[in-house]
Amino acid sequence: MFEHPHHAYTRGLIGSVPSGGSERSMLMSIEGTPPSLAEMPKGCAFNPRCSFATEACQQMVPMLEEVGPNHRAACFQHDAVAQAGVSR
Repeated sequence: MFEHPHHAYTRGLIGSVPSGGSERSMLMSIEGTPPSLAEMPKGCAFNPRCSFATEACQQMVPMLEEVGPNHRAACFQHDAVAQAGVSR
């Protein structure tokens, strides 16, 4: 999960944590504002803030599925997210 996250939110959280013992660098940030719980967006709750979002993400809620050994993700773009890795 930490080396190859399959959800953009997980990728953003991991990228926002400084690495100990390495040269200082810019941290990743999750753009935008979390949605109001009273006005959740249609589809994936993270789609307004996700750089990987597609039309499917805006229309449907992704199902939780196996993406590796002991690893599940609810993301239509989990392969693309995993390939992008985490910038540190």
